[in-house]
Amino acid sequence: LIKNSEGTKRRRRRGRKGAVSSAEASQIPAHEKTIRLHSLWVHFNDLWKHSNAIFSHEPQSWKHFYGPEAISESLNLREKDNQIQLHFPPQVFRQANLDAFEKIVDCIRLKVSNFFPTRKPSCLELYGGVGTIGLNIADLLSSLVSSDENPYNKQCFLLSSASAKLADAVEVSYEAKKATDMVHTGCFSKSDVVVVDPPRKGLEDSVLQALITFSEPKLLVYVSCGFQAFQRDSSRLLESQKWELNHAEGHIVFPGSDAIETVAFFTRKKIIVS
Repeated sequence: LIKNSEGTKRRRRRGRKGAVSSAEASQIPAHEKTIRLHSLWVHFNDLWKHSNAIFSHEPQSWKHFYGPEAISESLNLREKDNQIQLHFPPQVFRQANLDAFEKIVDCIRLKVSNFFPTRKPSCLELYGGVGTIGLNIADLLSSLVSSDENPYNKQCFLLSSASAKLADAVEVSYEAKKATDMVHTGCFSKSDVVVVDPPRKGLEDSVLQALITFSEPKLLVYVSCGFQAFQRDSSRLLESQKWELNHAEGHIVFPGSDAIETVAFFTRKKIIVS
């Protein structure tokens, strides 16, 4: 992780994009010439086949040389006093715009608390990363099982949970497993709420089938960065006649772009017996 504490202003000459003359360079303050590092890691991905994976999960692919091993950040949420310190080493995924993502988490907190006004529900989080969503709604839950296939996420989750002393109030655990593997753990049948934040490709078929098959979850929170995949998955859920769409909204996480982050809430369809 490399962090420039102060950005160097680019000084341009007309006709030479990005070029800086020696005279201009001599006028740049010394503090703007200095790059201060938060920390330094070296990564080597020894791929043996073509893949779009930039980083390797293998421990031998990473070497920490300098500074803290992770960046520690928290979300500034409404109506939540106890901030959760999230840990982001370079091996894990971090939302690029946490300030904008706060609004999504605020929305989820409001919906969960309104849907379960008299009791705290149990929750299963798939594609959970370091627990950015799950840990920040844990105070509304009776239990939280978070999961992700990246093995480096588990330690980050446990550090955040321990520092916030969540175990004193809620049962929390983490499974370093793929969402498709979580289908076979029995967690679906023990959860009132399921939170999914899949990659752009959306939910795998077995995860969708589990959501349709298990009747125990009453609320599905779907956070999507790929709208076409979300359309496909939501159509499948609605066509099953087991879920209905309660609410959906779009969030501009990258201002100036056409990228929309969707957060949708599906509720279990009530069976009417004639």
